Amino acid sequence: MIKEIVKDVEFLKQKSEDFNFETDTDLIQDLLDTAKHHGTNCVGLAAPQIGVHKRAIVVLMSTGFRPMLNPVIFWKDLKSKYNAVEGCLSLDGERETKRFRRIKVKYTNENGATIIKQFDGYQAQIIQHEVDHLNGVLI
Repeated sequence: MIKEIVKDVEFLKQKSEDFNFETDTDLIQDLLDTAKHHGTNCVGLAAPQIGVHKRAIVVLMSTGFRPMLNPVIFWKDLKSKYNAVEGCLSLDGERETKRFRRIKVKYTNENGATIIKQFDGYQAQIIQHEVDHLNGVLI
């Protein structure tokens, strides 16, 4: 179901709880529907942005949006830090922030499998932005 994008900064600054497969599976489809609804304006979306404080994001990959549940960035290439300018569906305008070009992420996919993968470039930037949302961090 397509959900409204949350713009309340105080709500967005709250940390999210772990995603639970027994109670939260509808959230995956809500994130996918809402992200697709926003078309080219959306390359990633976090559950808090649709009003749910759960650790779930979707990120645009070459094959479409990929759900990442309980994602943890456990490694950042410290030598690859750079200045980025980002927009956000929940915030007006663009803002500068620091990102890493290479990261490693551990997450659960929509089928319950644990995935450990390195991401580079723009995909790494998107994941960092969405994981920040889960931690209550805004650009």
